Amino acid sequence: MAKWPQAIHHGGGVAKAWIASEATREQRYALDQIVRGKLGGKPWSIFAATIDTWLDTSFVSLEWELDGARSRFTFGDELRLTMEPMRNPVSGKETSAQVVLPEGLTCHELNMTSSETFSAFAPGLKFAWPKKMAWYGSTEHGS
Repeated sequence: MAKWPQAIHHGGGVAKAWIASEATREQRYALDQIVRGKLGGKPWSIFAATIDTWLDTSFVSLEWELDGARSRFTFGDELRLTMEPMRNPVSGKETSAQVVLPEGLTCHELNMTSSETFSAFAPGLKFAWPKKMAWYGSTEHGS
């Protein structure tokens, strides 16, 4: 998770990684190195170049439920996302939208939804983004 003081390409970001406490020592090390862009590959090395401050990685319990536009996850007490379907602002009816990105950086198809809750409350990285745009999709990363 990261935040930037201005547009991401201007840099100056502050980032933190959360990794499930169930991961082995080797998995923890590898995941931390991947997220910090140390092993190359998209999008991690691109994002990492915009980060000036890396906060300590947290190894905490991960709870998640994959259910499309109603997916949710929590990393300990610090990071939380609960999604809900987008709604038509006039009728209130659930609606869906997809964005296709053949050359997408993080994935090739974004399924648009809304954040019911989205927050990061960790030392050095605090923000909340409830009732805003969110998306989910499938991705493959490699170097």
